[in-house]
Amino acid sequence: MFEAYLPIEVIREIEDHFSEQGGKKLEAMGLLAGRVCEYKGERYVIVDEYLTGSLKASSVSVKFNDEALGLIAGKIGGRMIVGWVHSHPGYGCFMSSTDIKTQKSYFSSDFNIAGVFDPTRSEEGEMLKRFYRLEGNGYREISFAVFK
Repeated sequence: MFEAYLPIEVIREIEDHFSEQGGKKLEAMGLLAGRVCEYKGERYVIVDEYLTGSLKASSVSVKFNDEALGLIAGKIGGRMIVGWVHSHPGYGCFMSSTDIKTQKSYFSSDFNIAGVFDPTRSEEGEMLKRFYRLEGNGYREISFAVFK
């Protein structure tokens, strides 16, 4: 069993967005809407959608513009935000101290996930990507599966 499941369509949407921003040497980000499930006492998330909006971005930071979160909130409907995803163009996949602070402030439930993609690097022919959860004062990498 994996700790997170993401449809290929959502992964491609994230990768397209991050590649476009990465081509401009800018970070990108968005929220992950989905469901929390449980099987034999183990929790996992299923991501249904990637939600993003206007960003204030540089090569080392990114945040939503003031109006973006209001527009995203209108798209959520009855779904739950299960995490977020952002890019580190040219830096690899890890959670920076700012990322950990963001996770602790906004995504601190035990089911919340954080994805980090590097649109400039690949692994086995795919964009480099990792998913994480908080653990203690730091974070740990989690297992994930992409499905069709």
